[in-house]
Amino acid sequence: MLLALDVGNTNITPAFSPAASRRQWRVATDPASSSRALGRELKRGLSRIKGVVTEAVYGSVVPALDRKIEKAVMTALHCRAVAVTPRSPLGMRLKVKRPAEVGADRILNALAAHSIARGACVVIDFGTATTFDCVSKRGDYLGGAILRPELGRARAS
Repeated sequence: MLLALDVGNTNITPAFSPAASRRQWRVATDPASSSRALGRELKRGLSRIKGVVTEAVYGSVVPALDRKIEKAVMTALHCRAVAVTPRSPLGMRLKVKRPAEVGADRILNALAAHSIARGACVVIDFGTATTFDCVSKRGDYLGGAILRPELGRARAS
């Protein structure tokens, strides 16, 4: 079973492939968390799921947690966690001036939306910040904007 982790600004949210359960849980994002504490939270949530995790992938917008997530997955689940980054070979070209600044969350949203739409689309994510991202008919990431409530204004990427 594949475990996918969305490491966001507010929560760490798991998903599975194949879908192991409709049950979900979230772990509050805390950059000060230890890998041991994160591993305990993963094991606690997974105790309700049937199946064994053999692979893990994560997309993170909290760089301070990246190594801790990798260590927690290795220690608790005995498999390697692979990070999705702008350099990952995902079959999507990032047609923006600074591709390294596109968050994994936005890349993964764009990939999923294009896979579902099978064409050009606009992706809107109402998370801690609201993001808008554009994908071409061919599946290229064209850029977007982030609306951060605390700033009261948008930032284009």
